[in-house]
Amino acid sequence: MRKVLTVIIVLCGTAAFSVSAAAFEISIPNGDTATEGKRLATDITLDGILLSDYTYPLAYQKFNERTRRLARDFELKVIMNGSEYYLRSEDISIDINTLELLNQLWFTTDQYGEGNTFTSAYSYDKPKVEAFAKGIVDDLNATVPPVKKSAPVFNPQTRTFSDGTAVSQIIGYDLDQSTFLEQIYKKIDDAIWANADHHATLNIKSSPIYSNPAAAAAAGYGRLGTYTTYTTNVPNRNTNISLACDFLTGTLVKPGSTFSFNGALGFTSASRGFKEAGILVNGVPDTGLGGGICQVSSTIYNAVLEAGLRVVERHAHSAAVGYVPKGRDATVSYGGPDFRFQNNTANDLYLILDYNNRTLTVSLYGKK
Repeated sequence: MRKVLTVIIVLCGTAAFSVSAAAFEISIPNGDTATEGKRLATDITLDGILLSDYTYPLAYQKFNERTRRLARDFELKVIMNGSEYYLRSEDISIDINTLELLNQLWFTTDQYGEGNTFTSAYSYDKPKVEAFAKGIVDDLNATVPPVKKSAPVFNPQTRTFSDGTAVSQIIGYDLDQSTFLEQIYKKIDDAIWANADHHATLNIKSSPIYSNPAAAAAAGYGRLGTYTTYTTNVPNRNTNISLACDFLTGTLVKPGSTFSFNGALGFTSASRGFKEAGILVNGVPDTGLGGGICQVSSTIYNAVLEAGLRVVERHAHSAAVGYVPKGRDATVSYGGPDFRFQNNTANDLYLILDYNNRTLTVSLYGKK
């Protein structure tokens, strides 16, 4: 007659680290020694440990402590360009079958007729490891500054655009994400099997990748529109026109911004050098400080029309003028009528005014 002994093993551990064993029924012939004193054959090893050196309680105690230590101590530290990240057993739900395998070897050895060397198998949540690696990569990429557009440099003297000294910019890092993930997997293996303290460190130095300097940044830039008018032989008037040109030339109008003639030129006071010259008041000739600047505003207006820019505000004179065709004039007066246009291009716009030998030329430079 044979007796049946039921052994129920209950294990404790962390919530994420789980090892389980079912109840095993062991048939013991009458008169045999206690099961706990049974030893296995001398050639059976589990994870390199010779099981014949132990009774079952001692073997169970040894392997149980090993699995609990792994659950408690496992730690992977990843250092990415000086920043530290930690991965622990509960983060990835490590599971190892050491105790289950021990019980199968001890109580059902007939299932292992071939071979005498056994190794535990372990598993963990790989999607969680991938999420851990992705978080590190995302942090690294977050340090990449926004790419700055390389704008050309405008030279008012030569009326030309140049590429200038375009500096290359950081656009990413030389980190291969698949290789990085494989390195993490390898370090997890090391922490579980190779390192007695179940710790592992992965130190990564990822170098920045720089863009090439923007080539031909000035391509497509140039003169958008130009217009020329001719002045009379009146010294004060021509002085006012020349001064207005000096004040306004080189004005930068940013994309979407509106240029105001009155706002850009300001009040034509005597302290700034402006003189009394002829003006029109309600169609009647008169004199005033800054007389003649309407020819400047009207010349700008015609250059704006040629460039195809948006006119925001324009007023006609109270009588015809002789320096532009009928309907192409733009009268201005500080605190009164203004001439305004918008830079409706996507790029910077430069206003260049030349006055020489009674010839006034206005040119607009930019890129449509």
